Amino acid sequence: MIKMNEKYVKELILLLLFAMIYTSLESNCEFWIEDDFHPFVPKSEEAREEYCGFFKQMNLSRNELMDTIRKWASKYGVLEQFDNYVDEELRYENMVYDIFKDKVNSTCGSEKIKRTLFEITDLLTDRDIAQQTIQTKIDEIINNLNERERMELTQLWAILGEEAIIEAQDKMENGNSTREAVENTTQIDNFKSEIVKDNDKILISN
Repeated sequence: MIKMNEKYVKELILLLLFAMIYTSLESNCEFWIEDDFHPFVPKSEEAREEYCGFFKQMNLSRNELMDTIRKWASKYGVLEQFDNYVDEELRYENMVYDIFKDKVNSTCGSEKIKRTLFEITDLLTDRDIAQQTIQTKIDEIINNLNERERMELTQLWAILGEEAIIEAQDKMENGNSTREAVENTTQIDNFKSEIVKDNDKILISN
């Protein structure tokens, strides 16, 4: 029987979650090269070090983090550019989650896992909860699932989340399909095939 390491499941789900929603909160930006920084980030080393340092403050909620960065942006004269960037990111984020919720509602997954997906989504979209608290609550949710439920949760989040991202990107580009979207769709199809194989193995082993 296929076993999924609990720590691996948590890390995978968190990785997928933060990939979906925290597109503007990259905690490893100290390793970025020149082209990786957002347009509003000044080129000075001091400004960039301060900017990267904000994302290590996991005790802050998203609203608190944004307030902190706005003060930084005002200090370096890039507040307008930052606000414009955040407005666009929030529009994209809301679009992703609207699409994601629709997909969860229409999926044939178990009702328990659907409820769990919505519970996690509500946590992630709460801008007043500290990021560390969100991570702790997600850990607790996952701990209350058995192995098969964790696998279903991970698979549905990976597939539906990626599909939601692709559709949102497409809508943000005024409905024009992109090469990247096509490539991502192919990757999703391949991933679905692997999931079917894994589920078959589980059924056989049982």
